[in-house]
Amino acid sequence: MINIKIKNRAKKDDVKVPYTVKDKQELVNKIKILEFDIKRLELDLMKIGDPDVLNYAKKRLEDLKGQLEVVKTALAIVKVELEDDRDY
Repeated sequence: MINIKIKNRAKKDDVKVPYTVKDKQELVNKIKILEFDIKRLELDLMKIGDPDVLNYAKKRLEDLKGQLEVVKTALAIVKVELEDDRDY
């Protein structure tokens, strides 16, 4: 995998762009995990009553959404590279 840094809102995230099919599958699995975590946290947000915990949960939700965007971007880069290889 190739390490790249993607600016995500106010911070930079490191992401590994896959080289092989196995690496690509790891990213797909990571996307599924992040989407599951986001859905769980969104459900938990409805039940949280403590304002401090609520603020922390909202920040965590934003971080998870940012991570999801980064991983999807890395997967999109791979897709573009694979399409470019077919042209030659």
